[in-house]
Amino acid sequence: AIDAANSAGVDAVVMVKPGSYTENLTMVDGIAIVGTSLDAVITGTIEPNLTGRLLLENLTLANATSIINTAAAGSAKIIFTRCEFNITNGYVMTAANWTGTGVIFYDCTDISTINGIMNIVTPTYKLISNSQ
Repeated sequence: AIDAANSAGVDAVVMVKPGSYTENLTMVDGIAIVGTSLDAVITGTIEPNLTGRLLLENLTLANATSIINTAAAGSAKIIFTRCEFNITNGYVMTAANWTGTGVIFYDCTDISTINGIMNIVTPTYKLISNSQ
């Protein structure tokens, strides 16, 4: 769905139905991933788009290490809304060279075993609402 929307040159919301999905995602600007409930579980790594905005909403995001992982020097604003994180031993975001204006967590929950929020040289992020 991400590739199809990108090929069509349109901004889109990819709706994810409840279920377990094991895959690595490569994101592009203008595409949002929105779950219909927290029962939409994506297990894997997300390679963020480098510019613009990345929105992940109403999802459970799981991985053994980092959810978002990139070595690129991107600047996209990354927004997690109503997400649940389940990481075995890693970070929500590992991006040593990221220069983005911010990562925003709105109404998110962390149920990870061992976890850090961000592994970034100069992190700029906001915890909003009842994020834990």
